[in-house]
Amino acid sequence: MRATTVLVLLTGLLGTSSLPAMAENVVEEAEVTHFPWSGYWWPFHAGGLTGPLLRYDRLTGKQAARWEEQEGRANPQAPPWHGYCHATAAAAVMEPEPRVAGALRSSTGREEVQVSVGYQKGWLAACHTADVAEIYGERFSDGEGPEDPQDIAPDQLWHLLRLYVRERGVPLVLDIEPGPEVWNYPVFAYRIVYDQTRRSGEFRGQLTLWMADSSVPPDFVGLQVRKHTYTFNFRMEDGAVVMGSGRWTGISGQDHPDFAWYPYMAVAENPEVDYRLVTQLLTQIGSWREEDPQQPSEDGHPTPPAPPPPSPPSRPDESRSGGSGQPSSSSEQPRHRPPDRSSATETLTDRELVLSPQELLALVTSRTSSFKFDVTVDRFDGAAYQPGETYSVVGATAEKGFLYIFLIDPSYELRLLYPHVGQNNAVEGMFEVPKPSDLLAFRVPNQPGVYRLKAVITRKPIRMVGLLAESQQSGSAPGSAGRTGGPTRLSTKGGSFHWHPASKKVMREVLMEYTRGDKPPAALERVFIESLGGFAQDEVAFYVPAPREVSGQVK
Repeated sequence: MRATTVLVLLTGLLGTSSLPAMAENVVEEAEVTHFPWSGYWWPFHAGGLTGPLLRYDRLTGKQAARWEEQEGRANPQAPPWHGYCHATAAAAVMEPEPRVAGALRSSTGREEVQVSVGYQKGWLAACHTADVAEIYGERFSDGEGPEDPQDIAPDQLWHLLRLYVRERGVPLVLDIEPGPEVWNYPVFAYRIVYDQTRRSGEFRGQLTLWMADSSVPPDFVGLQVRKHTYTFNFRMEDGAVVMGSGRWTGISGQDHPDFAWYPYMAVAENPEVDYRLVTQLLTQIGSWREEDPQQPSEDGHPTPPAPPPPSPPSRPDESRSGGSGQPSSSSEQPRHRPPDRSSATETLTDRELVLSPQELLALVTSRTSSFKFDVTVDRFDGAAYQPGETYSVVGATAEKGFLYIFLIDPSYELRLLYPHVGQNNAVEGMFEVPKPSDLLAFRVPNQPGVYRLKAVITRKPIRMVGLLAESQQSGSAPGSAGRTGGPTRLSTKGGSFHWHPASKKVMREVLMEYTRGDKPPAALERVFIESLGGFAQDEVAFYVPAPREVSGQVK
């Protein structure tokens, strides 16, 4: 936990001790001492854990992959969100990260089996598919509980963040999707900024969470940051937070965490997965250091760093088809082995430059600028383009900075048009993107309607949560006009965002409100983006006409 320039709360748990006298903005922040790592979430429609377990079976003589297939865990027709994000999150909290690939002899001794980092992480996920865990809050649409749309309440979550992240130094796993789907991520740092409203005893706050992302390739090594931002109100009496008074506000009323949990006993749902064998294999590969304990404890239970006393155990459900939910046939359970501090490569200050979906929406819908900045398209504002044509964006900025161009389509979907992967987006003075020399073309989409280009220049480079690059090699579309692009030119409609359903829904609603009015959406008024150190913005629109029908045919 680092010092802040404002005021850091150093009190105990919520509701049990007094808070300091109020200042303009009060800041509380903390990060763990044992960092998680990022691992792939093994979706069922892509085969689940079958790939890693086929290698495991060749090395051990087990039939774990067959069990996965029989239980429907490798099903191309499975809902796209079904997978093992909960198992990856638990493994990232309880296990050191495999970082090197290796080769081992098969169980028959006749062949050498190559084992990638991704497969090793898959083995660890398989050991944590049905962990016993301490769970807080009610999972939405599980048929149990009151289905409170405010659950998990912000004051309860604040209490848990203090207990696990600040006091115990361990990650807290959150399902960040308040609807029926489950999206689990380990939280390793948080910041709460709050101040008093005009009503006596009422306060408003902003909560920022940093998590280990699972939207990574299987062989990814390290920590890829995922960040989310929420706003809430709460009450205080006699300097203490009134428990039960917290309410999510703004877009956080629709998009906030659903429940929290912490694993404290590893259980493999697949009866063919044996944790002791997995640890032996990982040790032989050399993925774990010698000083890491390699054997389960004598009583078969993990030993996490001083968790709170557990209530009756339960399991964090990850919806999936079939499965007995029975523990592994092996009685051995893993010792809790938190990743070392070196797995975190960024400071808390560095992570501020990662924009959460909520902060990104606040930036895109802003109508204020810190300096003069203007953009237009090569046919000027309001121009008409045909599908498949290419276009460029030209502009001028009074200050040098980093240029980002977002495309808002007629369906209110948001895409990042520029920069493309690997592009240098630093600009100053007059600029044009793409430049004639770039092997990149902005291609007009097929959908008719009004497209808005929102251009932003920031003084610091930013990264955006969940950004997926979706460009492809192609030549000019048949019949296209305007700026040409040869067969070696890279044509792109922009990168999309991999966000959970609640964030996607909020995004469309906010962008719809933004494009229809002159004021920033009220739901975003409390989302802070001051960490950018100033930015400028401008907007330009173009039009794609609908196809004409002639004699019953589309022309």
